[in-house]
Formats: sequence, structure tokens, C-alpha cells
Amino acid sequence: LDQAPDRDRTLTEPELDELLTAIGDFADLKCPFAIGHSRGVADLAAEAARRAGLSEADTRLVRRAGLVHDLGRLGVPNSVWEKPGPLTEAERERVRLHPYLTGRILRRVKGLADVAAVAAAHHERLDGSGYPLGAGGAALTPC
Repeated sequence: LDQAPDRDRTLTEPELDELLTAIGDFADLKCPFAIGHSRGVADLAAEAARRAGLSEADTRLVRRAGLVHDLGRLGVPNSVWEKPGPLTEAERERVRLHPYLTGRILRRVKGLADVAAVAAAHHERLDGSGYPLGAGGAALTPC
């Protein structure tokens, strides 16, 4: 890949959207009941952003983050996601790490730092009771 002739080419906005959609679709394959989940989250998040009065650029950012918000689910074993009974504390901790893993993966891609930050915060709450960081209030500005 290091020698690919187009490896330093910058994606167009539509190409980036297509790529993030494909990544989200791939992440959804982790659990059969999640097929289409990431696209749905992206659409709902974008509509909420529009209704909240966010700019077009911030709405696009929120939509993109919605597409890839569950990428970190790939780092949690299927045995945890598909477990029929209650999770152990260790299993719950693995689940609670998936937003962190999402951010960690996306931050490795040049140009996706903002998408990574928003996607990694998808289980945080304004009162600080969310996860993985327990961030709240001002730390969770819309964009």
C-alpha cells in the first residue's frame, strides 16, 4: 500500500461519505440485528443537528460520526454481544470500551480527528454518567 500511486490522494466529500458509509455497514455486520443501524443513527443524528440549528458543516460532521460510531464494536468478541444472559463485569467493561476503540481507530486516519471525537463520545451524557470517559457538560459541545 505504501507504493500505491494514489495513496496520498485526498478524497472528495462524496467519496469520504461513501467510504464512511461502507465502514459503518461493515461494522454493522458484527451483529446480524444491527444491519442498517449505523445508517439509521447517521440519519437521525443529522436531522437532530439540523433541528438544533447546527451549521451545514457541523451537521455533516455529526452525520459522518453517526456512520462510524460503532466501529469499535469490532474489538469486542461476538460471544459478548450474543450472550443470552447477563454480562459479567469484565464483559460489561469490554462493551463500555467500544466507543474508545472507535475513536482510537478513526484518529489514526489523517483528516478524521473531528469525526473520531464525535463518534467516540456517542455514549457520553451531559451529566457525566456516560462512558467511556464520563465526560459531561462543556466537554460535550455539539461540535
